Amino acid sequence: TRRNIMVMSVGIVMGTLIIFSIITEYVYRETLFEAVDQKLLTHKNMILTDAHINYDGDTVKEVVLPSPLIKELISYVWQKDTLVKGSPHTYKGSHTYPQFPDKISDEIYSIVDGTYHYRGVQFMYEGCRVQLLLSIDDEMNSLDNLRRALLTAFFVLLIVALLLAFYLAKLALKPLHKTYNKQVSFIQDASHEMRTPLAVIRGKMELMAKNSGDPIYKHFDELSHIMSEISGLEKMNKDLLLMSKEDMKGILEVKTVQITPFFEEVVEIYKELANLHDIYFDYHPLVEDYTVEWDETKVKRCINILLENAIKYSSREDRITLDVEKQDKCIRVKVSDTGQGIKKEELTHIFDRFYRSSEVRASGIEGSGIGLSLLQSLAYTMGIKIKVHSIYNEGSTFILEIPIKMVK
Repeated sequence: TRRNIMVMSVGIVMGTLIIFSIITEYVYRETLFEAVDQKLLTHKNMILTDAHINYDGDTVKEVVLPSPLIKELISYVWQKDTLVKGSPHTYKGSHTYPQFPDKISDEIYSIVDGTYHYRGVQFMYEGCRVQLLLSIDDEMNSLDNLRRALLTAFFVLLIVALLLAFYLAKLALKPLHKTYNKQVSFIQDASHEMRTPLAVIRGKMELMAKNSGDPIYKHFDELSHIMSEISGLEKMNKDLLLMSKEDMKGILEVKTVQITPFFEEVVEIYKELANLHDIYFDYHPLVEDYTVEWDETKVKRCINILLENAIKYSSREDRITLDVEKQDKCIRVKVSDTGQGIKKEELTHIFDRFYRSSEVRASGIEGSGIGLSLLQSLAYTMGIKIKVHSIYNEGSTFILEIPIKMVK
């Protein structure tokens, strides 16, 4: 759902921003204190090298420290708990003196005393405890500014992430909504197309039931209509099943096919059918015979669909032409007719499932609107390109560019 996609997207962005902020603050803090720590260690080394502590017995008489390189340096020298030397710079905080850990080590400490911040180090030298400190209030202010900037950026990016997640969720769900709507439309259309023949069958059977005592031959017309409608339902069911298989990327059964016998078989059937409707049928075969690697059954189904439609939407004395040409990498099959043609605004819908124009429905021409949709599914599976050209009341031309070698 959109909510889950948004929550997941925002969660990923928030997690990334939090990790980025933590890493940024850590790196900035380490870089910021590195210079301060270096100054403390430098002065510590100067004391260890150049400082002098004079004793009078067990008591410190004089402490001589090297001049600090940094004026702001705070230093204290303790003999046990007695301060024997302090720098002129006073320590600021809630305590009089800095609170270092009791353990003596070379580690550099961060000391927070009230609102004041220091970096300090303490070490032993000639029996005395030496403490060195530098104020890092400016550095902490800089760090606080960075935190505020990161927090502001976090909320700004969070808002952007919410808006972006909403947009992306909408974009991601759009194909699902489209597929769902198509599925609903498909079910509604299939139900509608089946309702009419079922109603005809029911009506004819009710009529026969009312006259159950009549001899069977008196109801030949009713039985003929019932058989015709059942045949139409069976054909529609087969087409729907085949189309659903092709939508799931049907498997090709490729084999070697001789072009000339293949088309002669197709032409023989539809030439007779055209003659029954007083429609002229012209066939222009290849000059030479060729062999191709095709799924013979599916290619034949594609051509059958076009020829069936050409006959269905043509009138007496119209003409249907089947042209077969060989090109570099394909066989070009062109089916033309001088029938009723297709309106320009309807061309974009002719491959929609169950689509039939209101004019065609009103004319009483039989059909379910599945044929061209099935053709498109089969063509996609076999890598066939389809081209259409039609002028209303003048006729239509469908071109199939069929690969010479199909890939299984």
